[in-house]
Amino acid sequence: MLILTTAQMLRTRVRRHQYHIIRPRLLVDGRLGVSENVLSDPAHAGCHEILLEGEVTQTPPGFAAIHGDFGTIAGKTVRVAGDDQPWSIVPTETGHSFELRAGDKGWHDDGPTQQRSEFAAIYDTFGAGDEVWSSWTTEIDIADGFLQIISGMSNWGLIAQWHSIDSVTGRSPVVGFDYGNNAFRVVTRSDAEYSNGFAVEKVRFSESLPVGPVNYVCRFILGQAGELQVWRNGVEIVNVECPIGYYNDAGGLAYLQWGIYRRPTDTRAAVTTSNMRWGLTDLSSKILNPDPV
Repeated sequence: MLILTTAQMLRTRVRRHQYHIIRPRLLVDGRLGVSENVLSDPAHAGCHEILLEGEVTQTPPGFAAIHGDFGTIAGKTVRVAGDDQPWSIVPTETGHSFELRAGDKGWHDDGPTQQRSEFAAIYDTFGAGDEVWSSWTTEIDIADGFLQIISGMSNWGLIAQWHSIDSVTGRSPVVGFDYGNNAFRVVTRSDAEYSNGFAVEKVRFSESLPVGPVNYVCRFILGQAGELQVWRNGVEIVNVECPIGYYNDAGGLAYLQWGIYRRPTDTRAAVTTSNMRWGLTDLSSKILNPDPV
């Protein structure tokens, strides 16, 4: 078996041949495994140098009990929800660049009204009463897709979202950092208010799109008695007590996704997100001392 890191997997999973696509599987130690035959298959010559960086072993650690496109970020298992184009998800020194072009698909079950290039931490979930922290840096690399304004219908360009845990139908995120429609907004949704069967979006902050790298720290408490704080480049921009999440559900209420999630357009959009950290650990130290990019 050939053992790859998540960064190596992302660089080799791109489509170079219609019928030969490398799809390494997650191993129990967080690395990825694929047959070493890819090293000699001429169909994979385009990524041969990357494959040579991997480790061939006769005693693999065993596959994790999940199937699909997964990797490990910050020591946590994440689902890869991006197309297999060379530009879709590209590792950087401190994070990843995410890009969407016309026609790109992130998940096979995405409908015609959605388009994504993201990581989804679907196994790292949080429930009512949890105090959740996240910190990261995002920089817009290609703004065209974010600048486009679609009138007469909802439009979004989420660069980070806390997704609800849905069993039947997909619901809008309970916390979202939205760069769509030529604006930056922080929004929440909850069971507190519905309109036409959909949770009402509450805008907690709105301003023009940022330029250059932006450091974010977010703290929130899920549930009916929720709280939300957001710091941008060391300055607090949101501090509100508000319901967060579909708290009438039993069990977990949210998990993190980040990258780009948008309404499909013909224009390109790209961001680089670095040093994504999240969980129950207090990350307030990152407010004034973010991880270097």
